[in-house]
Amino acid sequence: MRGNFPGGRSQHHSPHDRLQHVSVEQLLKLLRGVTPLVQRLAAEDHWPFAATLPADQRHEARRVGRALFGLPTDL
Repeated sequence: MRGNFPGGRSQHHSPHDRLQHVSVEQLLKLLRGVTPLVQRLAAEDHWPFAATLPADQRHEARRVGRALFGLPTDL
């Protein structure tokens, strides 16, 4: 759920999706958190994880995607 838009989900857009609703402090916090990971992955020849989920996790990932995000069943 989106903290700045009660009742909305991050993948849903609304008329409230405007720059005036962006928290610069939260954006900086997010960027500071992910920057080291992105830099590390960008420098790697091979990423330290597989390109796909293991077969036993795919079913659960699809189920959660449908339940939480309304993703299509054919993904």
